[in-house]
Amino acid sequence: RLERMGEEFVDKKEVLKAAWPGINLTSWQQVQAHLWANWGIKTDSVDEPHLRKILLTNPENDAKLFIEARLENQELVKMEGTYVRGLLKWVGLDGRIHARCNQVGAETGRTSYFDPNLQNIPIRKYPEFRECFIAPDGYSLLAADYSQVEYRVVAVLAGEQGLIDAWNEDPNADAHLATTLLLGLLSGGEPPEVVKRQRYKGKTLNFGLLYGLEDQALALALGVSLAEARRLRALYWERLRFIAAWVEGTKYQILTEGYVETYFGRRNYVEIPDGAPRWLVEKMLREGVNMPVQGTAADIEKILMPQANALGQAHSSFINLMVHDEIVFEVPNGKEEEFGGELQELGGNVVDIGVPLKLDVKYGHTWRDAH
Repeated sequence: RLERMGEEFVDKKEVLKAAWPGINLTSWQQVQAHLWANWGIKTDSVDEPHLRKILLTNPENDAKLFIEARLENQELVKMEGTYVRGLLKWVGLDGRIHARCNQVGAETGRTSYFDPNLQNIPIRKYPEFRECFIAPDGYSLLAADYSQVEYRVVAVLAGEQGLIDAWNEDPNADAHLATTLLLGLLSGGEPPEVVKRQRYKGKTLNFGLLYGLEDQALALALGVSLAEARRLRALYWERLRFIAAWVEGTKYQILTEGYVETYFGRRNYVEIPDGAPRWLVEKMLREGVNMPVQGTAADIEKILMPQANALGQAHSSFINLMVHDEIVFEVPNGKEEEFGGELQELGGNVVDIGVPLKLDVKYGHTWRDAH
């Protein structure tokens, strides 16, 4: 299946090549020269952020099509190189990929993988990649993923009581959907496809603003004008004042004390060099705000893992991968419901942080089926 996907990516690149004869879409020099010669568009770079900023200016149609072709070609090159050839070379004689795991590989405390990195296998645009990860005969893959754990954590750290009360009343409350209603992106009664699209905007706002996404990047991510992105930012911080205050307070703590802490008291040190340029200071502050949130989520996962592993052994199941807030198990056929139910209960009660934790559990023959 992975090899077939690689062939499909090559075919798509050939289609793009035929659509723009005489232009090497992978060559930044040729792309840059073509934009200037044909449409008078001058740009210092033809990487994705710069090209998406040009798209925001509504260039004429042929220029738009050319820029989109360059972006698609670069994505296809990455997919083929990183996730097709890049994964195939690590497949062992047993048909498995045996990545190496580092329990403290990330500054936030998350588990990381290398040789190869399995943390960033695409799921939104290319879910087919996860179809290539298949359970052995007699087993299913079961994925256990905490629901909105980072946003629950930030609500607790910030003392955003409205969100805390909402989750205590309903552990299944959807914070991203609530954000769209809070900001007037939904009024209720819209068709499901509109709700799904607007919910994604709510999620983008929740995490983009929390982690310091700038106005232009926010506009690109939301697919709105720069003015609308600024309006949504101002309204968001007005409605969620405790989170806004926590973000600024965390930045102040980094500047004055040089560290941040997770909910459980684990410290992450953020040492900003004396005389550091402004862009570096802002980057380190953004990363510093991220640390207590992702770090607390990582702590919860680390507390859960040994207990989940013991539960798995009691059901002849075992952990084979951990991806961000998700743990993937191999479970014997017929034991999925029993084990999944017990695991869900364990995950929801493993620690008490002041809001309910909800562990979503799904299973299937492939990793994609378990989502």
